[in-house]
Amino acid sequence: MNKGGFWLKETTVYHTLIVDVGFHSHIRYLIRNHSAFQISKGTIERTYAKYNERMGFEGRAREELMITALTNGWIRVRHHLSPYDHWIIQCDGLRERKKAISDFLYWGLENGEVSNYDSFVLNDMRGIKFEYENYEVIWRYIFTPRNKMKIIVLKFTDEVTPDTKSLNDSFSV
Repeated sequence: MNKGGFWLKETTVYHTLIVDVGFHSHIRYLIRNHSAFQISKGTIERTYAKYNERMGFEGRAREELMITALTNGWIRVRHHLSPYDHWIIQCDGLRERKKAISDFLYWGLENGEVSNYDSFVLNDMRGIKFEYENYEVIWRYIFTPRNKMKIIVLKFTDEVTPDTKSLNDSFSV
């Protein structure tokens, strides 16, 4: 059972975009906002056709498109409640995405999305996987010193656009 999910993207050195997809699927948001993920509508259609799957189905086409999104710098976050309460964070490279993950965790703790007692599983496309039993342990590994930081938070119904950086619903530190 899933509690919620997010897409993350470091847009500049000082800006991180957090998209709250909630209970919706990550692939549905990707399809709706394909240009933000640098994936064309035609590529999505061809990928689903290649696997003979309907658009939005969570199968092999979805997996291929998720890998493309991760390769393009996006980070997938999902909070699972079963078989135990934990967060899964997936990206192309943990070292390269450390700042965006750190920004998300900081924002999550400040806004009640993440608790000090949550467990985390971080994995990347290279096969590197880390498991942390609570927030304090992961924070020691992932913490990035904060200078000026701005986090922009969108909901599932919001589109990622070039003017996203100017939205009022942002969290600054």
